Amino acid sequence: MPTRIAYPRVVIGGDMNSSVVGRLARDRRYEWPTERGPRTTAGGRWDHIFFKGLSTPDAAAGTVRKIRGASDHLPVWAIAIPGLATRRNLTNSSQDKQQ
Repeated sequence: MPTRIAYPRVVIGGDMNSSVVGRLARDRRYEWPTERGPRTTAGGRWDHIFFKGLSTPDAAAGTVRKIRGASDHLPVWAIAIPGLATRRNLTNSSQDKQQ
């Protein structure tokens, strides 16, 4: 995640395959709405979304649990709002809190 190139808005998402990536993103001032939630693979919670220059409303991220065998990973989602780039306390959706 280079910090030398300045873009007003950035979205990074996918299978991170590391627990270090989230800390690196946070150190570089990215929002991390998918930090908490259920495992996305048998090995842990590896799938994430990071934002910079965007805001996420409370409860605006989650994990899709019913994927009908489409992947060995559970997909994650997050809502971002341009122009509201203030840091907020984020919670996962009620979908993550069920089960």
